[in-house]
Amino acid sequence: MKYGVQLHPLGQFPTVASIVETTKLIEDLGFDYVSLPEHTLFPVALETMLTRNWYEPLTMVSHLVAHTKTLNFYTAATVVTQHNPIHLAKQATTIDVISGGRLGLCVAGGWLEQEITWLGGNPRTRGKTVEEYIRLMRALWTQDPVSFSGTNYRFENASFHPKPVNGTVPLFVGGVASVSGPRAARLGDGWMPTNSFEDLKSGLVILDRELQAAGRSREKFPIFSELPLFEQPAGVREHLLKMDAQLPETFAGDYDKAHQRVGELKALGVTHGTIFPSFPDVGQLHRELETFAGQFLRA
Repeated sequence: MKYGVQLHPLGQFPTVASIVETTKLIEDLGFDYVSLPEHTLFPVALETMLTRNWYEPLTMVSHLVAHTKTLNFYTAATVVTQHNPIHLAKQATTIDVISGGRLGLCVAGGWLEQEITWLGGNPRTRGKTVEEYIRLMRALWTQDPVSFSGTNYRFENASFHPKPVNGTVPLFVGGVASVSGPRAARLGDGWMPTNSFEDLKSGLVILDRELQAAGRSREKFPIFSELPLFEQPAGVREHLLKMDAQLPETFAGDYDKAHQRVGELKALGVTHGTIFPSFPDVGQLHRELETFAGQFLRA
């Protein structure tokens, strides 16, 4: 299994330099990836729940890749209903080329309807939008010249360069398992659900069925799961519940429970485990990352 760290909430870092320092430590310790979530514009009343500081993730990744050599960077998740997909594809390709293929996009439709609306999206059609934008970005990355005909975008014989260094930027599908699993099976390069462990297990049954129907298999199809080792802040737990997503399960730093869960995840065929460490002191965060590396990455 590959292990990664989600850098959330970013407010736990006093400066951008401390984010860079932490990211370099994550790479040095042997983690495979870092993931960054996205919120852009939301009601002030939700600051307590969502936390206050939200850097634009791809801009942050473009900075962090310059300070690392092997670490992969994944969004978790890019709310594509808030973006122009052509510009998003160009941003992703640029970072892909700069980093030598170390970027992956996890895409989802978003849960906060007010934010989607404020940024020009339509919450009622978010599912269709996600699927059209996946097809559009894939066409931009793989066709030369590019033609596309969809509900929102249409063009013929268009030039889009450079292309991603490995042929495409990996597109992982995120969101609640009952919706995201079938979408990932049909259109994704992997699956990054946000669910409780029990929902993950039932979601994998759906995923396997849909992969088979699409003539695909789990081979070279990454499946991500949270590894809930660390206590999450109350606001983050409330956020997840609001999404009807990952329940606020935590092992509260119990490595025995974490090892047991890793064994269960491996048995299910999960390929990537993400921890969400959040501490008020960056020094304590670094110590916990070092402890985790000793338990899982160097064992």
